Amino acid sequence: MFSSWLCSYRENDLRRRGQELIASGKAEVWDEDKTPFRKELALRGESYKPQKLFDSPLVGSVRGFLAAEDVVVCPGDPKFYYVNLRFPKGEPMKLFRQDTVGHAWFTTAVTVPVLAEKRPGTTPTTWMSLTPMEMQTQRAAVWLATGTVLIGGLGLGWLLRKVCEKPSVTRVIVIESNPALLIWMQARLVTLYPALSKVTDWLAGDVYDHIGRHGDDTRHLLDIWPTYGCAAWDNKFEAAKGSVKHLWGWGRSKGRR
Repeated sequence: MFSSWLCSYRENDLRRRGQELIASGKAEVWDEDKTPFRKELALRGESYKPQKLFDSPLVGSVRGFLAAEDVVVCPGDPKFYYVNLRFPKGEPMKLFRQDTVGHAWFTTAVTVPVLAEKRPGTTPTTWMSLTPMEMQTQRAAVWLATGTVLIGGLGLGWLLRKVCEKPSVTRVIVIESNPALLIWMQARLVTLYPALSKVTDWLAGDVYDHIGRHGDDTRHLLDIWPTYGCAAWDNKFEAAKGSVKHLWGWGRSKGRR
């Protein structure tokens, strides 16, 4: 009971702080390439326009009951679905930079595309959502991308798009663990982003089976963990760092890159 009360108190405190920042009139324009991490970041809602992969109604939560018309279901694996989440004005949204936690607030309600998984008897799990945190924490991977790039984990394709748009990138290999998600997202993403013509291979499987097999200078960019920073606890990732020259993991900026 005390823990629940404390959590609510902190949330209310964060909302009040967000209201103060918004009222100050100093909210920033969002730029997916340049807006820096700040522990407190007020953003102009009208400037936040992540690409919606599918046109579907806005939902208030991905964890509550969703009607069939609210979601776009993965044809090959119906436990996965896509929704457009309506994130309210002034609600705190977490940001991360390594071990530092921050928060962002929007001056208006914004739309956040979400890829989620729902297993019977469980609470839905978000696989990826196009939030400022996701974009800020994947920028390091985009900066490292050049020549041949291997991407582990497809998600909603933000990292893939940014990598393919770089002139210095000549070839991209995508590894996704779930075959149904790979087929579903590939079909949609290639219609939205012409730059994805650089992808020569769309492969289903374990990304660790492909590390080091596509050329010594290949950049390996892995975003395969359920939460930020889990790469630090992945023994396979730690072992792979010693076998290739260029390896990046979501939430890990140290080590061989």
